[in-house]
Amino acid sequence: MNRRISKTLGLSQEAYLFDSPLYLTKSLLAIATGYIIGKQFPIAQLDMISVLLGVMYNLEPLNRTGIRSGVSQLIASTIGAAATGILVLAFGVNVFSISIGMVLTLYVCLKINWRLVSPVAIFTSIYMTQYIQVNEAGLPSIWLTFRLRIIALGLGVLIALFYNYIFSNLYYRKFAKKRLQYANEQVLNGLIYTAKVFQRTLPRGKRGYIQLFSQQMNDLDLVYSNIEALKTEFTILKKKSN
Repeated sequence: MNRRISKTLGLSQEAYLFDSPLYLTKSLLAIATGYIIGKQFPIAQLDMISVLLGVMYNLEPLNRTGIRSGVSQLIASTIGAAATGILVLAFGVNVFSISIGMVLTLYVCLKINWRLVSPVAIFTSIYMTQYIQVNEAGLPSIWLTFRLRIIALGLGVLIALFYNYIFSNLYYRKFAKKRLQYANEQVLNGLIYTAKVFQRTLPRGKRGYIQLFSQQMNDLDLVYSNIEALKTEFTILKKKSN
C-alpha cells in the first residue's frame, strides 16, 4: 500500500523506504491539529508560527527521537531567550543588543556542542528583539515575550509527540526491514561503483567516489542510530508490560 502511494506521488524508492507517505499524512493531520488547538489558546494564538514550527520540527518516526528533539528545542529556546533577553533588559532593542545577543547565543551553543548551532536558538534570539510583547501598562516585557515563545513552542512539541505516538505503530511494523533494505541498496551502489572504477569504465579525473562514499557512511550511520533507537523503545515497552 505504502509503495503504491509512493509511486502514485512520484516519490523515489528511497522515499518509500523512509515511509514518506506516512510522514506526509502525519504532517497533514499534525499541522491541522496544531492550527485548530493553537487558535483556542489566547496566548498561543498570538504566535502561531512557533506552534506550527514546533509541530513540524518534532515529527519523527520514533517516539524517543521526537522527545529528544522536543527537549533540545526547548533548551535551545531558553538559551536564545536568556542570552538576548538580558541584553535587551540592560540596553533596550538596538544594533548593539541584537548583534551581541546573537553572538552570545552562538557562543553558548558552541560551548554545549561545537559541531552544531541550533537554528531554534538563533530564531529565538531574533524573536526576543523583533517580537517583543507589552504588558498591561503598555511597556515592553521580556518575560511575556519569553513566556509566549515557550508556551507556543511547547504546545507544538506536545502535538508532534502525540502524533509520533499514534503513528509509531504504523512505522514500527516494517521500520527495521525498510531501513536495512535501504542500507543494503546503498552498500550495493558502492560496490557497483567500485567495480566500474576497477573496470575503468568511468571517465578519468572524476572523483565522484568522495561524495558517494561519504554520503553512504552518513546513511549507514543514520540507519544504525535508527535501529538502536528502535531497540531501546522496544526494551522500554517490554519493561512497562512486565
